[in-house]
This record gives sequence, C-alpha cells and structure tokens, in this order.
Amino acid sequence: MRLYWNEQIHKIGSDLGIEEIKKTENYWNINRYKAASLISKQIDDKQLKEISENYPSKHVEFGGFQGKYYTLDEGLRLSFENSWPKVQKNVKKALEKWGDKTYGVLTALINKGGSSSYFEIIDEISKVLNYEYVPSYLLPRLTPLKLVFKSGSNKYPRWTIPTEIIPAIKEELQKHEQSHKKIKSEKRVIKSIEKNENKLLLIERKLDHLVENLVDRKREINMIFANKFGTRFFIDNEKAVMSIKKPCSDEQEFDNRIQGLASIIDNIEIQKIKDVLKIENSKRVGTIKLMEAVLNSNNNEKNKFESLIMLKKLRNKKFPTHIDDGEFINAMKYFGQEKFPPDWQVLWENVLENVTQGLSEFRRVLQE
Repeated sequence: MRLYWNEQIHKIGSDLGIEEIKKTENYWNINRYKAASLISKQIDDKQLKEISENYPSKHVEFGGFQGKYYTLDEGLRLSFENSWPKVQKNVKKALEKWGDKTYGVLTALINKGGSSSYFEIIDEISKVLNYEYVPSYLLPRLTPLKLVFKSGSNKYPRWTIPTEIIPAIKEELQKHEQSHKKIKSEKRVIKSIEKNENKLLLIERKLDHLVENLVDRKREINMIFANKFGTRFFIDNEKAVMSIKKPCSDEQEFDNRIQGLASIIDNIEIQKIKDVLKIENSKRVGTIKLMEAVLNSNNNEKNKFESLIMLKKLRNKKFPTHIDDGEFINAMKYFGQEKFPPDWQVLWENVLENVTQGLSEFRRVLQE
C-alpha cells in the first residue's frame, strides 16, 4: 500500500490472476486495503522484489518504508533490511536535541494512534508532560529525521508517524523514560513567552472554529442551491480560506483578512446563476443582489443581508482599497467596536461570526 494506489494495485492483482481483483472492472471500485492484502498473501519476497522493479511506483508517502524486515528508500529501491536501528538512532538524536518536548510530541502522537490533527496533539501533549507545549517549531523538524510527516489535506491537515516505525519509537521512548525515571508531574513555572504562546493558541483555536463554521455554511448553501437550480452558488477558494484563519494584531493584517473574506463571499458562479434566474446579462450584479434575486424567485421575503453589506463597507470605505470614509466607522460599530482604532483581533472575530450568521440566514430561507 505504501508503494501503490488503486490503479496499480488493480493491475498487479489482475496480472497475478487474483480472481477477486480481476472481476472488478473499474479500479476505483476496489477495496485498496483488501486488494493489497490479497496480493501480499499470494507472493513471496522474490516476487515482491520483481513487482517493485516491474511496476514502477508513481508515488511514495512518508519518505519510503522503514520496516523491521523490509526497507524502501526515497529512490523507491526495495531491500530486505531492518530499518529500526536507524529509526531509533534518529529518535535518540531528537531526544538529545529537544529533550522532553520530543518525548511529549512522539508519545502524544502514538497515544492518538499514530496520526492526529494539530490541536488534538497539543491537548494530548499536555496530558503526557503535565504542562502545555505548542509543537509548531518541533513538528516540521522531526520530518527530516523521518519520524513525523505532514499528511491529510490543506483544509484538514494532520501529523502522522508511519505505522511501521511505531514499535521502534515506542521502545526508544521507554528507554528515555526509564533513564529519566519519570517526567516531573508538578506544574512548571510558565515563562512569559509560553504565556504568549498559550494566548495565541486560544486565538488560533477560536479562528479555526469560526472559519470551519463559515466553510460549512458555504458547503450547505452549495448543496441546497445545486439541488434547486442545478449549479453551485459559491466557487471554492482554498487559498483565501487559509488566509482568513490567521489572527490579526494590527490594521494592515485586518485589511488583508477582510480582503480575503470578501473575495470568498464574492467568488460565485455569476453567469450560471444569472442564467437559471433569467437575469439579463447586461445587468451588473454581485453576491448580495443575486442572493436577493434567488429568494425573490422562490417567493420568499427579501433578506437585507446586513452583515454582508457591512463587510463590503469595511473593505471599500477605507485605505488601501479606497480613500478613508466615515462609513467605515459605522460598519465597525455594527460589528461591536465603538472607538477607532478598534481592537483589530476582536473586530475580526466579530466579522467572521456575523458573516457566518448571514450565510446561515440565506441557507435557512433558501431551504424553505
């Protein structure tokens, strides 16, 4: 499975004459795990070597394969060697360099089954070490040592220890634990830098939750809209979604976040929506006008979409998009900030929350 995806597994199984694989015409329909298992039970080491040479792999995950009996290097060369001594040497190197933090990160990941999201790792590390540690510095530094790899997708990233090296890492961590007897259980004095990290962590968690809700409302609107009209409403904008997850500590960062959020809201299937609603091509319309047109076409009451209107004022009524305008203050007040300059982070969180509520209202009326 480390070497091949469905297409190649299907071909190898078919060439080997495995009936259960051969009878599945479309390789997308095979159970990858089951098919790989059927192949592995039929072949011996010599055949495995021949397969790796005769069916060049199109990808390799997690820097190859570091097993106790099989090794696959990054050049996709297969050998019948034990990789675990090298794995354990890299664990020792990490422990010597970063100490208990390495122990906490690796143990936390193993406790989570070898793979976890970023915030789940943080929660588990605090249980292991009895104090909170944010591993944003350490995680990417364990990748060149081939111990931990980034996995998942851009939207749902994860950190993963390859399954085959978990026993080797466990053994080395146990040695470390015994040599240190046990990690001190009492709480350590939190330094000022750690306080800042914890505060930033809370902000990042809140933003992650707010953006996730906004993305979910977009997805729901697209599903309902496609069911009613045969086309989605919003176009996906992954890069902008990633940009609005970031905190903002000053005015410039707030301007960047607002630009990103506005581009998400404005990125819609304009021509397709105009076609299904029979709107003249000569008419210039944007997201809010099209939302109102959709609701009117369903004989629903017109929604004013105040939060979306105010979002546009935050973008358009201030430098650097346009010259400064007093309307920006009114929009700012709508989102709960009375004085200028506002608390930019609080204002940003309020904007995200209110815009998501606006999308929720559109979804509700659209569905009715």
